[in-house]
Amino acid sequence: MKREDRDTLIAMAVIVLVFASGYACLHLYSGHNPYFSLVTSQSMQHDDHSSELGIIDTGDLVIVRDKSKIDIQTYLEGRMTGFKSFGDYGSVIIYSGDNGSSIIHRALLYLEVKEDSSGKYASISYLDSYPSWESAYSPGTELDPEMLREDIVLNDLGYRGLDVKIDIAFILSKTDAGVSGYVTMGDNNTITDQSSFYGSDFVISGLVTDERILSIPVSEIPWLGCFKLLLDGRGYIVEHHSPNSIPYLCVSALGMLFVLFSLYIFYIGYTIEKRKRGI
Repeated sequence: MKREDRDTLIAMAVIVLVFASGYACLHLYSGHNPYFSLVTSQSMQHDDHSSELGIIDTGDLVIVRDKSKIDIQTYLEGRMTGFKSFGDYGSVIIYSGDNGSSIIHRALLYLEVKEDSSGKYASISYLDSYPSWESAYSPGTELDPEMLREDIVLNDLGYRGLDVKIDIAFILSKTDAGVSGYVTMGDNNTITDQSSFYGSDFVISGLVTDERILSIPVSEIPWLGCFKLLLDGRGYIVEHHSPNSIPYLCVSALGMLFVLFSLYIFYIGYTIEKRKRGI
C-alpha cells in the first residue's frame, strides 16, 4: 500500500472514530430517543422577531435528556438555588398536551392537590420563598402557601417581570386529590398552560404529571432545525417568528465549510511536505 493511501485511510479512520465516539457519548448522556427536539413555535422566545443564542427560538434544535437522568427544578425553586436554563430560572420540560402534541415550556411551580373535610386545596412548593405573591382577588390577604383554595398572582415573574395568575380554582376542578404535578408556561406567553382562559381549547386540562413528561431540554443547537422546517414547507414559521435564523444558519454553514476546507488544504500541504522530505 502506498504511503499516501495509508495516510488517507488513517485520516478517514480518525474521522469515523471521532463521530462514533461523539454518537456514543450523546447516547449515554441523553438516555432518550430521539436525542433532539425541533422547536416549531415562538412560545419560549425572549424576542418576538429575533433568534438569540442561549434562548429556545423557532427553528432551533434542543438536545434532550431522559427525565430519569435529571432533576427538574421549577422557576420558584430555581430563584432560590440560582439554577437557570435557557435564559431564566428553573427547568424547561417537554410534555404531552391534551391533543397529543409535544409542548416545550418552563416548569413554573410544583403543586400538590390535597383534601380535607372542607374539600380540595393546593399546596405549592417553594412558594413561601417567592418575594411577591398575593391573592388574585383580595390583595393583602394573608394566605397559607400549603393550603390554597383561591387564585393567586405571582408578581414580577420571568424575564419580562409579568404579574402571572395561577388559576388555583380551575386546577382543583380538573385534578383529583392526591395528584401532583407542574404548572407550566412559555417564556413568551402571558398566562399559564393550566388556565381557564383557554376555555375548552386549553393546552392541557390539568397539571403536568410525571407520566406526561417526555424529556428535558438541556442544550440548544441554534438555527439547525430551520433545514427541517424548510424541507417540510414550513419555512414561513421561521420567517415570521425569527427571520434572522436562516441568515445566521447560512453564515454558520459557510464558516463550517471554510474550516473543513482549510483543514483539507492543511492536510494536503502536510502530505506534500512529507513527500518532499521523503518521510
